Amino acid sequence: MTGTLAERLSSARADARLSLRDVEKQTGVSQGNLSKMESGQQTNPTLNTLTALAGCYGVTVGALIGEANR
Repeated sequence: MTGTLAERLSSARADARLSLRDVEKQTGVSQGNLSKMESGQQTNPTLNTLTALAGCYGVTVGALIGEANR
């Protein structure tokens, strides 16, 4: 995955074919916070949030934060 954190989060959700509502139900992360993260308005999600999203999307936290690109 390449791009910004916002782009990687949005891409991972799209690849998993999940709506914001689906992700909220599976992770407990609100649709509002998800939207802010995907638009770049919220740039520092917690490790717990990233872990929940990674599990939901079937990717690693490292992939979400761009670690694989280094």
